[in-house]
Amino acid sequence: MKFPIFDEGQRLQFRADSFNTFNHTQWSSMNTNDGREVNPASQFGYVTGARPGRHMQLALKFFF
Repeated sequence: MKFPIFDEGQRLQFRADSFNTFNHTQWSSMNTNDGREVNPASQFGYVTGARPGRHMQLALKFFF
């Protein structure tokens, strides 16, 4: 959106950007070490990480 400020062509621009808006989970790694024979509390098959979620930014720009 652009808003005129003064009569001499100066204006202010407002901007909003969004990335990964719907925030679908993207798993990045899974524990595949099957150590249940040695350690019964093994976390075999657990998801151990995910990629970054949603990112949003707001910006103002002054044109003169």
